[in-house]
Amino acid sequence: MNSSSTFSINLNKQKILYSIENNDKYEEEGILIRKWENSEKELFSSLINKNNIYFLGILNSRLEKEGYGLYNYINGEKYFGNYSNDLRNRHGLYSWPTIIKNNRKLSEFYWGTWKDNIKDGKGIYLWLNEPENIDLFSDFDKCDLDSYIGLISNDQYVKGVYLIKRGDNFYVYYGNFNDKGIKEDNECYYYNATKDKILYGKIVKDKFLNGFICSFNEEGFINDILKVEFDDNNKIKSYLNENEIEKNLCENVKKNIFECRNILLNEDHFGNIFNGFKSIIELRDNKMNDINILDSQEDYPDIMNKLTKYNDIKIFSQLSSNLIKLE
Repeated sequence: MNSSSTFSINLNKQKILYSIENNDKYEEEGILIRKWENSEKELFSSLINKNNIYFLGILNSRLEKEGYGLYNYINGEKYFGNYSNDLRNRHGLYSWPTIIKNNRKLSEFYWGTWKDNIKDGKGIYLWLNEPENIDLFSDFDKCDLDSYIGLISNDQYVKGVYLIKRGDNFYVYYGNFNDKGIKEDNECYYYNATKDKILYGKIVKDKFLNGFICSFNEEGFINDILKVEFDDNNKIKSYLNENEIEKNLCENVKKNIFECRNILLNEDHFGNIFNGFKSIIELRDNKMNDINILDSQEDYPDIMNKLTKYNDIKIFSQLSSNLIKLE
């Protein structure tokens, strides 16, 4: 009885299981499947490198992907992470093929949680823009990057931090997104590092409507605060000075904005993102090329632990925990 799988390769289940039962493994050109030594259940370690498909990982008794593995798709996309019932579930890294454009390399990645092949839960997107003549993740100073860190539901942003690095300049948005993935929130924060200013207020469909703007002096203390209204071009059309703003509201806004800036500048969040992705991709590329890695009592658990390390990038949890709701 033949059983086709998502590998687009005809795997003869009866033949494979019979061979493993009698010979401890099944082997043909491009396929090696054997009992998985790390489990008492009927699970198999497998290396499939055939018909332009590469998979190194664990299979269940139905020859479906179950547990951690690396899958290289025919179109150049890659998934490195956990499977359940043949679907991407729990933690994993997904990468798209790098594109060369105008002498720059453009790469895209997602690292986080999954539910039945859908990005869902907490995770990080990264869009990396590097010079064409350098290796991937080789020089942080020469790259530009965009990144989203936060909550994701059904492949859509929910609430998180969007960071932009352009050379030495950077910009940060923290807040909600609508169901189309566009910034929309009554109490969002936007930090412009070039001007050392934070805007706190209401944004609808990526346009600010009103709020407060705080600027900082060289010592990092608030220099002034304005309550502002914006026109359709995101230009200030009217404002109130600090002495015209209700006192308690003004003080609470300043406390939140001051705390927000401290969190943003307390750690090298951009460097943490860059180095986190570099580390997990190097692990994927250097380790996931030998079926014996799946039976290693040290390396396999280490791979599983490191795949959850996106949680170490703390900027979203710090902002969520320390900024109080004002309205």
